[in-house]
Amino acid sequence: MRMSAALRAVTAAAAEPAAVTPAGTAQSVLHALLPQIGADGGALVLMDPQTWLFTTGAVDRLPAASCHPFFRFEVDMPSPRAFRRLAATGAGAVALSRHGVDDGYAPAVLHPHGFADELRVVCRDAG
Repeated sequence: MRMSAALRAVTAAAAEPAAVTPAGTAQSVLHALLPQIGADGGALVLMDPQTWLFTTGAVDRLPAASCHPFFRFEVDMPSPRAFRRLAATGAGAVALSRHGVDDGYAPAVLHPHGFADELRVVCRDAG
């Protein structure tokens, strides 16, 4: 039931007038999704499907000081949890607390800012 509500909220957000640009879509979808999953904050990144590079995104209630460590991890670390690797392998979602990989991410990026866990989801477009 909760998943259906989250999907409806995301679908409605993607159709909002603010969602006419990729950055606007990211912000609208993130704003609709966070209350549905009960998150304290979040980030939504859009990636080029050919290069796996980040193109734009949105951030809500995450401290600015967490951004550089997050992107350093994404670019420099060979973790199987990196978004590029999740997207390349076809993975759908992974929670840090359930993944069991000690890649140094949590103590470097999450814990200094008061976060204990992280959910990563990779969604693909229909094109």
